[in-house]
Amino acid sequence: MILVFEGIDASGKGEIGRRVAERLEGVIYKTPPKEYKPLMPKYDIEQEYLVPSRERWARQRFAFFEASNRQAGREIALLARNKVVIVDRWYHTTYAYHNATFPEFRMPVPENMWKGVKPDHVFLVTCEETEWWSRMAKKTMYSNIDQRLMNDRNLRLEIENQYRAIGNHTIIDNTGSIENSVETVFEHCLALV
Repeated sequence: MILVFEGIDASGKGEIGRRVAERLEGVIYKTPPKEYKPLMPKYDIEQEYLVPSRERWARQRFAFFEASNRQAGREIALLARNKVVIVDRWYHTTYAYHNATFPEFRMPVPENMWKGVKPDHVFLVTCEETEWWSRMAKKTMYSNIDQRLMNDRNLRLEIENQYRAIGNHTIIDNTGSIENSVETVFEHCLALV
C-alpha cells in the first residue's frame, strides 16, 4: 500500500505520516530522493537571474522536480513490494508549488501524473493559519521556501488553492487534535482493504 501526504510545511503531514507508519509498520519515504537532496537549495529559491529568462528558470526548476518524482516513483515501487510506504510529498507538491510560484507558466496536471506508480490514497493535510504560524514558530531552522511562505501570505494561499485544484485527494484538516487526523486517515485506509 502506498499512502501520500501532501501539504505545505508545518501543516502536520510529517507527524501524521509518522504515526500512520508506526501503526501500519510501514516505512516513510521523504521526497526528493537522496541523490537530488544536495541540489535542493539551488531549486528551492528563485534564481532566474542565473538564466536568461524567468520562463527558462521555471521550466528548468519544474524539470528538476519532475525527474526527482520519477526517481522517487521507482524507489517507492521497490519499497512497496514488502512494506506499506508513507510518502511525504510527491507529485501534488510539484504542481502546486510550481503553478503558484509561476502562474504565467502553469503546467497542466496530467491525468496520469504518477507515471506508472500510483498511490492507493493521497491526503492533503491542511490547518488553519493561526495553527500554521504556531507550528512554524516551533521550527529551529527555516528553508528558503519556509521563509517565502512566512513572508508572502498570498503565495501560501495560492499554493493551498493549487493543491485543492489538483483534486484526487482527501483533505485532512489537521487543526487541533492530531489524533483525530490520524483516525480520519485510518478510516480511509480501512476502506481500501
